[in-house]
Amino acid sequence: MTKQIALLSLLALGFVACKDETVDSADVRTSGIHAEFDVLATGNAKAVASGKLTVGTGDTSLVLTGDDKLVVSAADANKTMSRDGDYYRATFNGDAGETLYTFAFNRGTEDDTAPDSNVTLPDPFALVGPAATDQVSRATQLTVTWAASATADKMNWTLSGACLFDSKGTVATDGTITIAGTDYDVTPSAEKAASDPNDDSENCTATLCIFRKRTGTLDAAFNKYGGSVSAVQQRCTKFVSVP
Repeated sequence: MTKQIALLSLLALGFVACKDETVDSADVRTSGIHAEFDVLATGNAKAVASGKLTVGTGDTSLVLTGDDKLVVSAADANKTMSRDGDYYRATFNGDAGETLYTFAFNRGTEDDTAPDSNVTLPDPFALVGPAATDQVSRATQLTVTWAASATADKMNWTLSGACLFDSKGTVATDGTITIAGTDYDVTPSAEKAASDPNDDSENCTATLCIFRKRTGTLDAAFNKYGGSVSAVQQRCTKFVSVP
């Protein structure tokens, strides 16, 4: 009884962590699966393809067993994706725009395959902006530029740093972004906050990332619970954020 009371107390206080649930893919029909596929290129001449399969609308991830495999194809290369936690991944050389990636969920004869989830990678780009050692005042505007794409892909940005709360937004015009003083959400370190919670005089390394995203087409076998297919070109620049 004492052990039961102690366990209930821990649960009530939130001290017992819940493990992510998994299930063997052989126990789930294709029609009962939610699929998420994406491709990420970060400017290192490589692209990482990832896939995650879950049961219906829940958080239970599938572990591929038996004949079940996730295979991704791009530029005449076919790769069986390897498990990485709840995801399956494969890395390709190259990050050229308009490269077609096809994700296939291959199964044995007992269930339907889903061979045709597709997306093309948006155009790559390089940022022109401050260097990692440059000091950029939060009281002035920061402008970063890159080569605009001929296609209308969705563009977003994020800004983070040890002395900043995370900020994000959409890029209004492909090819340029201006970070104004109002875009910086400053947070003091714990030491400074203890003495003055309004102190915004700290310096820190800030990271500005730009994302060019394209949405693809999910295989019809996943129609019941849906999912997503996307490809992203991500580029980041660092600088020293000062008051």
